Amino acid sequence: MAIFTIGYGSRRFADLVALLKEHNIAFIVDVRRFPRSTVLEYNRENLETKLSQFGISYIFMGDTLGGFRRGGYRKHTVVIARRSRSNLKRQHEQAPLTSGLLTND
Repeated sequence: MAIFTIGYGSRRFADLVALLKEHNIAFIVDVRRFPRSTVLEYNRENLETKLSQFGISYIFMGDTLGGFRRGGYRKHTVVIARRSRSNLKRQHEQAPLTSGLLTND
C-alpha cells in the first residue's frame, strides 16, 4: 500500500478533490490534532460530508497521530479566529482605495 501526503492550506476544495481523484485516492486520513481551519471546508465535519459526496472516505486519526498544542483545543480555535480577524483587517488596510468605494459619511 502506498501512502501519500497532501497539503490543503492554499488549495481550493475543488482542486483538492480533483487531485485526489486523479491519483485514485479512495480515502484520506486526517492527522491534525485539532481538525479546524480558517477555511471552513477543511474543518473535520465538513470534510467528512463533502468528501463522501465524491466517493472519498475520511478517517480522523488526529487523536492518536496528531501533535499536542499547549492550551488544548479551545485555545487553538480561539487563536485561529483571532488570526483570521487579524488577516482580514490587515488585508483591508493594505487594499488600494478606489474612488467611490469608501466614504466617511
